Amino acid sequence: MLYDKLARQLELLQELHNKDPFGKEYNAWNAHTKSIIQNLFGSDSLEAQDFCTAGFSAGKNSIPPQEKYRQTLREKQQVLQVLLTRQAE
Repeated sequence: MLYDKLARQLELLQELHNKDPFGKEYNAWNAHTKSIIQNLFGSDSLEAQDFCTAGFSAGKNSIPPQEKYRQTLREKQQVLQVLLTRQAE
């Protein structure tokens, strides 16, 4: 059931590409996805940490907000895909 919710969050991520960078839609999606991952793997799990830190690395401050947003979405998408692939194995 939680993996189904996680898969749905991956689908919803596609809709975020055309939204305001780091706006309310993104923040709501991010918080809900983080909650699902924490319920599946634990709050202090590597999976939760990977999701929370995806898109936030040193040296990205000079990148324009829209590009940083797209990079963050791509990295979060990769984390979700890995988690869902692992579950399918």
